[in-house]
Amino acid sequence: MTDSRSSPINIPKKYTKSKYSFNVPPSDSSNFFFELEIEFDNNKKKMFRKIEDKKYSNLILIEDNIEYSKLNKFKISITKIPSHDTKKYYMEDTFNKKSNYYSNKNNDIYIEFSKNSVGLTLCTCYYAGIDFTETFISPPN
Repeated sequence: MTDSRSSPINIPKKYTKSKYSFNVPPSDSSNFFFELEIEFDNNKKKMFRKIEDKKYSNLILIEDNIEYSKLNKFKISITKIPSHDTKKYYMEDTFNKKSNYYSNKNNDIYIEFSKNSVGLTLCTCYYAGIDFTETFISPPN
């Protein structure tokens, strides 16, 4: 019977100093306050507000019974709370109802409205701005 064990490979140990620095800040316990105002064709308005512990929110659900064909305008604002910087991220626009969905994006916000098979609206909004609580990798100075 032959010996079928493998023999170790000698790998030379060569270490070099990393050229990059890493920064992992403490975990961020911030929340995001989403505030969506929609205006209908008859100039009536409805407000949706949610506080989320993540950077996105499902603002309008099927259960809200919002008819997609009656939407006219929207205004969305997102505020990070608590925050030393009380900056509000903002977007507003008029709906283009030629298709079954509408989306819009700026540097800080992405919002998407879609129509289901019975004509009701779904809306999801994402905070897309730069968040300085993430891990950074940068070259040395």
